[in-house]
Amino acid sequence: LLLLLLLQGGAYAAGCRDFGENYVQELVEKSQQLATEEGYGDIRWHFIGHLQSNKAKLLATVPSLYCIHTVDSIKLANKINTAFKGVEKNVMVLVQVNTSGEESKSGATPGDAVVQLANHIITKNENLKFGGLMTIGRPNAPDDQPDFCTLLEQRRQLLTTTTTTTTTTTTGTATTTISSCHLSMGMSADFMEAIKFGSTILRVGSSIFGKRYYGTTAAATTTTTTT
Repeated sequence: LLLLLLLQGGAYAAGCRDFGENYVQELVEKSQQLATEEGYGDIRWHFIGHLQSNKAKLLATVPSLYCIHTVDSIKLANKINTAFKGVEKNVMVLVQVNTSGEESKSGATPGDAVVQLANHIITKNENLKFGGLMTIGRPNAPDDQPDFCTLLEQRRQLLTTTTTTTTTTTTGTATTTISSCHLSMGMSADFMEAIKFGSTILRVGSSIFGKRYYGTTAAATTTTTTT
């Protein structure tokens, strides 16, 4: 009921259709609750939290899951790919990049590791669709926003990278080029700066729904704005 009140009186009523969650279980519960309610069939769900590989199967049960923002290793990509085998529509995934180098944050190291992971998703994970890159900016970042700049440079590197993979349906090889690449960067505290630096997906939660309440019933949801 609380979730419905939040949506009816706020973001959904204002036209937002992209919503994200940090925790797999909460995403499963909320998405399945709304799947049974009339009038919410156009919601696109995003998973934006750290994903343990053993939760990939559970994530595959989310109705209308649109994007997973936090793929940071080939091992995790493979687990998600296996979990989504048989799902009608390929799920979009973003490679999380640890642009700040903080040990407390997940993410692939900027550079070749990101390119290799993106290429692996494109060429080896037939149930996934590579969609771009994601980062969490450092708190109190300087005006030049080094994390956002790093992600921009990583996208430039990807867009000039061509992956070639051998197929069984042609006489030789099939060439796949990364032609588009979302940048998921910017949250409640820094989304205005992220827009200036070219973000295409914003993850805004507390500015819309208020600070998270860690009680028996969690009501925090994040809206994701895509451009």
